[in-house]
Amino acid sequence: KNECDKKKYSVIFANNDNLIIGDIEENADNFFLFMINKNTNFFSSANINLSYPKQNKYFSGICLKN
Repeated sequence: KNECDKKKYSVIFANNDNLIIGDIEENADNFFLFMINKNTNFFSSANINLSYPKQNKYFSGICLKN
């Protein structure tokens, strides 16, 4: 079963340069943010745990199209 089908992400911000999506509304204590710079194809993401900040995880990279 595909675990991604259970996830719901909302657009938080979008313009010609950037797209930010996340599940902030669904999770009060732990949420995920995904940011894409449309000009550079660079992405950043964060899994933020408000109750346990030491468990926060961040990663970034370049979006590639296959």
